[in-house]
Amino acid sequence: MADLKALTMQPPSIVMEQQKRLKEALDKDSKGTISPTDLAEALGEGFSANSIRNAAFEGLLPFGFGHREHLKAQRYVAIPKITVWNWFTRGSN
Repeated sequence: MADLKALTMQPPSIVMEQQKRLKEALDKDSKGTISPTDLAEALGEGFSANSIRNAAFEGLLPFGFGHREHLKAQRYVAIPKITVWNWFTRGSN
């Protein structure tokens, strides 16, 4: 019978690196939110702050949201750290 530990799938090294960078980005300060820029940098190549910001503002980002006071006002994005952490770690238990 095969050793079960040998059959357990380990995360790829890029996933481990992203997890480490995400944890570091979330620990960067004591704010309750993470900026789209910090999140994009943590996730790495292929992610941009603008794509995260746009997805949040359009209601397509499951762990953040966008808002503005009126049509011509500046857009703001809120990405709660706890929601990011729960979203990205839910499959690791």
